[in-house]
Amino acid sequence: SDKKGTLFTFSMDERAPVIDPPNVLAAVDLGDGARFFSQITDRDVNNLQVGMSMELTFRRIQETLGVYSYYWKCKPER
Repeated sequence: SDKKGTLFTFSMDERAPVIDPPNVLAAVDLGDGARFFSQITDRDVNNLQVGMSMELTFRRIQETLGVYSYYWKCKPER
């Protein structure tokens, strides 16, 4: 949860059926040789830039039959 990194690349899917379109997917370099792939949340798509600082956040990703699933997403560092 304390991992921070830099945005390596991202893509926007404007046709995906998501709650907060567009669906923004990213690859984030974590600095220790690891690269993390996830959705970007809490973002302004007009301000996303390769190389910007990112941090990880634990979020709900879906709900099925009353069961909630959580996973890591990334967001621009505050």
